Amino acid sequence: MKFGVGGRVAGVRMGVSSRGYGVGVGPVSAGGSWHRRGRRGGSSSGGATLFALVLMLAAVVFVVGWPYLLGTWIAVKSGAANPSTARTAVGWILEVPWLGLLVLLSIAAVVGKRSPKVIAGNGQQSSAPPVVSVGGDSRYVRLASDYRQPSVPLWLDGSVAWSTSTGWENSEVLAAAAGRLEIAVEAIPEPGNPHDSTAVALDIDGHRVGYLRRGVSGGLCRAIQRLNAAGYRVFLHGRIDGCAPRHSLEVRGSWPGDIMAWLKLPADVRDSYFELNWQKTGFKDFYQSRLATAVASETDLVVDCTFRPGNRTVDPYVGMPVGSAGSPAMPKGGTYIDIYLGELHVGEIRGDRILDRTAFGRRVGAGRLAGLAKLRRWNDNIELQVVASEPDGSFPRRVAPFLWSDEQQEQWRRQLERTTKARDAEVVDGIRLPACRHKLAEMKRAGQLEDARALAMKMVDAARASAAIETRRPQSWVTIEAAIVLRKTGEVQSEVDVLEDYVRSCPPDDPPEDKVLDRLTRAKHALSRRNA
Repeated sequence: MKFGVGGRVAGVRMGVSSRGYGVGVGPVSAGGSWHRRGRRGGSSSGGATLFALVLMLAAVVFVVGWPYLLGTWIAVKSGAANPSTARTAVGWILEVPWLGLLVLLSIAAVVGKRSPKVIAGNGQQSSAPPVVSVGGDSRYVRLASDYRQPSVPLWLDGSVAWSTSTGWENSEVLAAAAGRLEIAVEAIPEPGNPHDSTAVALDIDGHRVGYLRRGVSGGLCRAIQRLNAAGYRVFLHGRIDGCAPRHSLEVRGSWPGDIMAWLKLPADVRDSYFELNWQKTGFKDFYQSRLATAVASETDLVVDCTFRPGNRTVDPYVGMPVGSAGSPAMPKGGTYIDIYLGELHVGEIRGDRILDRTAFGRRVGAGRLAGLAKLRRWNDNIELQVVASEPDGSFPRRVAPFLWSDEQQEQWRRQLERTTKARDAEVVDGIRLPACRHKLAEMKRAGQLEDARALAMKMVDAARASAAIETRRPQSWVTIEAAIVLRKTGEVQSEVDVLEDYVRSCPPDDPPEDKVLDRLTRAKHALSRRNA
């Protein structure tokens, strides 16, 4: 049985089969047989070895030259002559990029073997020359110019919990601290770190045990340096999870904007660290171009701002870039607060009766028209939050409790559980409230007012049960639909009762909507006229 393989690469012909081998260039060729005839027709062991070597050579040639072979085959199948310039050109068009890739891979392999791995400032490995050898591993040694220890300790008790990169060094220190109820972790910037100039190292008892991750330290390094320059030695509360030999460290911290805002406060109120009670703004898509102008090249920025409530004299949306949601409609007077940085209009906050429903709105309504604005650049947008001062000139502090990551997950789980229960409660006779609304409308059009009344009252009960589970106000449209049906049936007293029950069911921090209060006022007037 005879079998073999052959081909042509760059003008060189090669072939090998079970009977022999051959190679040729142009008119010159040479070859041989694997078998040497003896008296008994046996073959030599040297021929078998040569056969194996040629097979290996053929494999190498195929790996290197398969794009050329594929290109020439395609060219011939497409009508090119064999041999021809077109056939050769197509082969080389496919071959050249492949050869370039092989060269790059070879260089990368050589460089990778020769470059030692170094632990970078973010706890990841980096291929760079070692700085110093410690314990058999190459690690950055902190320079004296990186950090001069301030004298005033400051616990950065903020609202966020961060995982860290640990396990690269001094793992025994981390293990020894695992049993403590309170772990003091000092945050130390390392601007001289050649692998990451924004690295923030984490020390326990004077020993570096890890780093903040790069996504966190990128903006935080400079904020901590500002605290150090102001004389504060920054500590983070830490918590260690896991078991030997892989302990994980989680720390409590604060975002750069909150630190910058704290530093802007008068020194006499900075007895300890705290975050301000920021108010989020709305319609941020529309204001992105103006926010970008304000923040410029910064990632975090805290600046003074002013608030302008009331009626606008001009439409601020005319001639301005339109956000992804389109230009907002002009709001009614008294339902918004505009935010300005100097004369640059950068945001707004809207809401029914905003000036008396929220603590922020009440401060602005009382004439506190100056405050602070915090801008933060994320990957896809710039976020704006603001805070207005109290009558005494101070700023309100954030009072929400701090939660570690597992506590946050548990809180989210409970919230999801409540949301699911609340959604299940918004069902009447197996139909969800939005579908009940359509059914109610059909009943009213058909004049089936008694059936509509019965359905509307069931809807009111379902909406209130759902709201009670989540401790929020019931959906107002359900109560208004019920009030309309009761007005049609002539039950004005029942209409007043339903509306008043709605008002009483609203929690203090989620007051009733204006449209319900307006309808209640009209219903009481109608009842007074009827009873007169």
